[in-house]
Formats: sequence, C-alpha cells, structure tokens
Amino acid sequence: MSEGFAESKRKGRIEVHLRGSRVGKDLHLAIFGGDRPHIGAVAMSYPHPGLKIPDRFEVTTSVLTVTGHKEDLLARHAAHRIAGATGCTTSVSCGIHVDQITRQEIRTVQRLVDRLVDDLVTRLQAG
Repeated sequence: MSEGFAESKRKGRIEVHLRGSRVGKDLHLAIFGGDRPHIGAVAMSYPHPGLKIPDRFEVTTSVLTVTGHKEDLLARHAAHRIAGATGCTTSVSCGIHVDQITRQEIRTVQRLVDRLVDDLVTRLQAG
C-alpha cells in the first residue's frame, strides 16, 4: 500500500474519521468514529464499461452489513461516489456508533461523511 490519507471532521460531540490508502491503482478506505468505532458495513464499488452504452462507464456497488448495523448506506454512497469520480475500484468499511444519538445527530454524521468524501474526491482528482 502507498499514498495514505487521513482526515477528520467534527461537529459538537460527533467526530468522524476517514483513513485510507492506495492499493495499486485501487482505493481502500475506512470511515469510523463516534463513541465506539467498529466495522458495521463494507461496500465495494467498481467502474466498468456500460452494459447498454459500452463507451460510457457505470459503477456497480456491493455491500455487506453486520446484522443490526445501519452503516450500509454511508458505506455504499461513499464507495459509489469515489469510484465514479476516480475510475478506481474502491472499498469502504464504515462503523460509527454514538451513544443515544438523536435524529439531528444522525443527519450531522451523514453531512460529516459527505464532506470527508467530497474532500477526498477533490484531492484525488487534483492528483
């Protein structure tokens, strides 16, 4: 592995981290945080020629989720967005647990993860 990257975002009591590295031309990422970071879901996205329009790329994403965990949508969105923006096969593991989280804090987690992903895409596209 080479070219590692790390970034964190915080709002109030919510802190989320993104750590990752290149594996050849592919990307391997972990998004975690809260009171008890863990692995709740893993998503893998890969770009490929379109099935209907071969000169247009599509992205296919697969997700595995630990029973009872809810990080699948975060992992899926992050992997899909990054693979589509970079053309790289991308894996994302995600696990964020915040004790007694509120609905507003769930939205905060989603926004922080989106910002981390957007920042990473911008950095990767810039070279």
